[in-house]
Amino acid sequence: MKLVLDTNIFSDLAEGLSEVIDILATLGEHLLMPSIVLGELHYGFMKGSRREFNEKNFAG
Repeated sequence: MKLVLDTNIFSDLAEGLSEVIDILATLGEHLLMPSIVLGELHYGFMKGSRREFNEKNFAG
């Protein structure tokens, strides 16, 4: 199944919320992220106090 991640779900995933991880691992054959979500995350990284950490972890 294709799942589209919004900013809130990505944040939950990044925080390691087990419920979100389980759902994505069980149902998500393909995870998609709209460009607007990428923009929101980038903006949040720039405004936050852990910019380098967040950008590094996002890139993998």
